[in-house]
Amino acid sequence: MTADLRLRLQDNRIRTRFEVEHSRAGAWQIVLVHERRIAWRGGARGSFEIERALPDFPGSDAVTARATGALAALSARWLGGHLPDVSNADIGEQQGDG
Repeated sequence: MTADLRLRLQDNRIRTRFEVEHSRAGAWQIVLVHERRIAWRGGARGSFEIERALPDFPGSDAVTARATGALAALSARWLGGHLPDVSNADIGEQQGDG
């Protein structure tokens, strides 16, 4: 069972991706928290990936993602630091569209 939280700065927004991979079927309750406020809440079944855009506040940002299931709880946290700035052209090249 793994959880992965990735963040990138794009167009003055923090592009957030939270991915959970596991071998058990079941439902998950997911919460994405940005600066101690719930930015998104939802659910998923099985392995999943969510992507959200968050505002980039002045200074360091704190982002936490948590997934809670019947048999496990996973979380990932990012506290401040430098985010790589990615332009739209760079994203197209990374995905093979460019």
